[in-house]
Amino acid sequence: MHATATRTHRVAILTPVTHPSLEQIEQGFRKTLQQDTTANYECTTYNANGNRSLMRSQVEEILAGNYDLAFAIARQPAQMLKEISIKKQQLVPIVFGAVSDPVGSGIIDAEQASNNNVTGVIEVTNYELQLALLRTLKPSMKRMLLVYDPNSGFGKDKEEIVRLAGVHGIEVMGMEVYAASEIYGKVSSAMSTVDAVMVLKDNTVVSGLEGLIKLCNQHGVTLYATDLDSPAKGAALGFGVEEYDFGVEGAKKALLILNEGKNPTNIPSTPLANNKIKLNTQAAAAQGLPLSREMVFLMNSGIVI
Repeated sequence: MHATATRTHRVAILTPVTHPSLEQIEQGFRKTLQQDTTANYECTTYNANGNRSLMRSQVEEILAGNYDLAFAIARQPAQMLKEISIKKQQLVPIVFGAVSDPVGSGIIDAEQASNNNVTGVIEVTNYELQLALLRTLKPSMKRMLLVYDPNSGFGKDKEEIVRLAGVHGIEVMGMEVYAASEIYGKVSSAMSTVDAVMVLKDNTVVSGLEGLIKLCNQHGVTLYATDLDSPAKGAALGFGVEEYDFGVEGAKKALLILNEGKNPTNIPSTPLANNKIKLNTQAAAAQGLPLSREMVFLMNSGIVI
């Protein structure tokens, strides 16, 4: 008797830039696929390195490459893959990971049924809780700088943050940047007027995080990030989920498509919202965030929010 040949699925992974959070998502996705012994999985990663034009050409290459599935990490890759695949009628199944508001972003029509070739894992931002925590940990804060790339689709997030911060008596100053190389020069002039800097999971900004860390350390300004990896790089505080889990859950949806033949529109897009807070004590001291009783409690309890 001859052994039955093992199927091989070809999978494209599209990531917008190199960053620890995004790398963890990719690792979770790859390792979860590898744990499945019913088939082989050949994964090819396309990294746009923060270049939108390069990303577009990579999407074209993916669609022309007869892949069985594409995994899109973050909002911009998911949007571009979906839009171009539908325009060209090359409907490769797409699974996204770590996208907030995929309905508002036009990636899917609804969470229960996308009505297209896409499904995925949703990021729940919960800015209300984040700002309440920030106010608790730094009660003296009056003015915060929000650094973001408007082309990354964070315009609605900025509006929500401004509104919610106002409830806590915090004035938000928006700083638009279009490339990582702009960050240091643009932000420098504002550092003497703010108590904290907030960064989102904005691929332009996180790729230039080192410059922000340097400025925050120089001026004693607290750097707050909406991910759990930035504190290891030098942000005082981080809030979010374990990025690896986005990849794990995305791979589970991919397996339903590849091995069970399910249509992405019949697989609900689901949230990942097991949020935690991380503190870098050395960075906190340098960035004007002294250890408080509330902070010690959070650290000792290992609280999951």
